[in-house]
Amino acid sequence: MRPRLRPDSRWRAWLLEQDGVPIGNLWLQMIEKIPNPGTEPELHAYVSNVFVTPAARRTGGGAMLLETAIADCRALFVDAMFLWATDESRPLYARHGFAPPSRVLVNELSRPSAPGR
Repeated sequence: MRPRLRPDSRWRAWLLEQDGVPIGNLWLQMIEKIPNPGTEPELHAYVSNVFVTPAARRTGGGAMLLETAIADCRALFVDAMFLWATDESRPLYARHGFAPPSRVLVNELSRPSAPGR
């Protein structure tokens, strides 16, 4: 992942450490939409690969990673952050303002689609 962290990269990453030992991380990719003349949001952030070691879960580390990423996105004027949550992680994200989208449509290409395709 080192090439993804160059200064000109759209990726950002945070590492959670305890006594100098990595115990968690969060990756985020900035996604810029094509500019348009309307008032539609132009910059989004995809939160990915959030992980905290099992022994360190429910101690505030995941919240710390998420709060740091949210603060960074606010400073960069990101319009929306999105992610795919596990059942276990949904409460953490809900506490930080994440909710099901109201206007997003998804085509999960890994599952069979309509007949004839």
